[in-house]
Amino acid sequence: MPVTITLLPGDDEEPELQDLDVLTWRYEELGRAGYPPDVAILLSSRPDVDLHVACDLLGQGATIHEALRILA
Repeated sequence: MPVTITLLPGDDEEPELQDLDVLTWRYEELGRAGYPPDVAILLSSRPDVDLHVACDLLGQGATIHEALRILA
């Protein structure tokens, strides 16, 4: 599911498109790995979370709760 970001009138700064592309890609990868949308949004926006580790945790049988505890 793609992420849509809407800028409000008066916003002087447009987000960097590259940053949005990276966030969208991370979100989609986390969703494919099995994270629910709300968790995928949270994790995709955290640069300290290694995407491959996050995806591997679920692939190795960790629950969402266990993965979040490990990634925190």
